[in-house]
Amino acid sequence: MLAQAYPQLDAPAVIIGIGINANFKPDALTQPLRQPVTTLLSELHNRVDLFALQTILLTQLICNLRWLENRRFATRLLPGIRRRLAWTVSYVVCSDPDGTVQARGHLADINTMGHVIIDTQDGLRTICSGELRRYAASVQE
Repeated sequence: MLAQAYPQLDAPAVIIGIGINANFKPDALTQPLRQPVTTLLSELHNRVDLFALQTILLTQLICNLRWLENRRFATRLLPGIRRRLAWTVSYVVCSDPDGTVQARGHLADINTMGHVIIDTQDGLRTICSGELRRYAASVQE
């Protein structure tokens, strides 16, 4: 789980992301990290089924989101989250861990499930998971 604080915004904000280092060796990471890193491949000495891993993670996340929704947290918090969505209208590229691009376009919104909505050349795309990178201007492959 990664979190980054943005105290300089109008209201303090924290962006939280969940990532699991799975089917690659730690030395494949090209940038130096502050903390030691490991992966499931190096710990288990075996590749993992990414679909099964994603299913387990998303199932738990959905259960927790439903618990919050049943207590009306989402409907009370989402308007504030949308107002503070720092990257709205920014050009973004969403990729899988292997670098395969899922979508590219302008970040349009976030839905009640916490998925980002990207306005692509082909219309709106809802993205459940992936690495989101922001760019100053449109980038081409």
